[in-house]
Amino acid sequence: MHPFRRSTPILAALAISAAVLPNVTTAAATDSVAHAASTVVAKNAHRPTVIRELLGSAGVYDVTVTVRTDDVATDVVRLKIGKVLRRAVTAARTHRVTVKERVAVLGHWLTIRASARRSRPTMIVGLRHVGSRSAPVDGTTSSDKHHRYVSTGTIAIIGATGSSGARGVRSSSSTTLTGAGGPTGATGTTGSSGAAGSAGTIAPTGSSGSTPSTGSTGSAGSTGSTGSTGSTGSTGSTGSSGVPSFVLPAGFAPVASYTTLAKDYEFTGSALPTDWSAGVFSYGYQATLYQPSQVSMTGSSAALTAINTASGGYPYQSGWISTAGSYTLTHGVIDFRAKMPSGQGLWSGLWAVNAAGSSPQGEIDIQEMLLGDTHTVNGSLHGWAPQPIWKETQATQIAADASQGFHDYQVIWQPGMLTWAVDGTAYAQYTQAQAIASNYPWPFDTATGTYLVADLAVASPNEWGGAPNAQTTFPATMQIQSVEVWQ
Repeated sequence: MHPFRRSTPILAALAISAAVLPNVTTAAATDSVAHAASTVVAKNAHRPTVIRELLGSAGVYDVTVTVRTDDVATDVVRLKIGKVLRRAVTAARTHRVTVKERVAVLGHWLTIRASARRSRPTMIVGLRHVGSRSAPVDGTTSSDKHHRYVSTGTIAIIGATGSSGARGVRSSSSTTLTGAGGPTGATGTTGSSGAAGSAGTIAPTGSSGSTPSTGSTGSAGSTGSTGSTGSTGSTGSTGSSGVPSFVLPAGFAPVASYTTLAKDYEFTGSALPTDWSAGVFSYGYQATLYQPSQVSMTGSSAALTAINTASGGYPYQSGWISTAGSYTLTHGVIDFRAKMPSGQGLWSGLWAVNAAGSSPQGEIDIQEMLLGDTHTVNGSLHGWAPQPIWKETQATQIAADASQGFHDYQVIWQPGMLTWAVDGTAYAQYTQAQAIASNYPWPFDTATGTYLVADLAVASPNEWGGAPNAQTTFPATMQIQSVEVWQ
């Protein structure tokens, strides 16, 4: 998306990846457009998901499999990596589990199968060749095509984001959880009363009988012992630092580490956070006029609402917010947490751009969705100046419906390279070397004044995705829960 200058983007490359996966980093260098290694998007519950990998050669491989289920509770996953069987339980909040194995592969194919009790799982598989084949160590015979090579397969349940849960990266500082106190000691028992003294005997009557003696007083009961003090509860473990991390599919280049939370915008108040303001203009769109009246605060998010009410010669009105004139950045991790509407003709944009008319000038589309399809996420680059004008668009297919919950749409912007991700899982990269090889100028490291934008457009028949149809429902709302910038 770009103010004042719209053109219909061309889908230059398509990368298919699993959605909403946990935050683990693996990397391998590449100088070509990198795509996710292996993905199956499941639709029918209880059926197994199967991936068959063609390997470059036989040998020993480290295999990392991240499994996600759509069930709201924990689910038991049965995983078969070659002939190695594993069982694991998904985390209740994230619905994910990561399993790692080192296996020896005798042929050129590795089959990985996952099934779950409650739903059909999705998988992403990472493979790393670590050596030549050697003898089995788990009792399999040499006729077995795959076997466990060493017992390194620990199960890691990683706290990535659920479809509507809080992110694992929300806290920017460690949190110490205080342990509960020990139980209270029991009260000591009360001492028994002393026995009463016996009465004196009555002396017989006589002329000078002696006075009967008084019985002795019973001794006091002993005091009960004091109950012991309960033991002090143990101190809770320290929380994670909140620094974002990413799953990089096989073949992706390493990404820069940005660990300082430069901006943490929470859209939870009664007004937009500091630095953000609503836009009033068409910004080059053919059918949408942006109005401050279409931006509202729900208490937990900013709502950008499109309506089919004409204004100023445009058939639709909608909401636009940006940090133009207040906050700009160069490089870092940009993370928009948002929930999409659904409907043909609706077109979301979460992006960063510098001022129109400047040179160099570039645009980074962190997320664009044509919301007749709420499973396809697009990430793009636009080089607007110097000439020639160029664009690069890549996409991923996510298992979750983006209109049913909040997701993190992210970009890692480092010198010479952009990496796009959804919920911590990267799906595409594009480098300065690739742009230069195509005779494209690279404005992204030298452009200044790059600000953040979120908008919901309604397309005309001539714009990307096409116009709404009879099934498109208005009003339609995109919600922004938070925006983070790590540098």
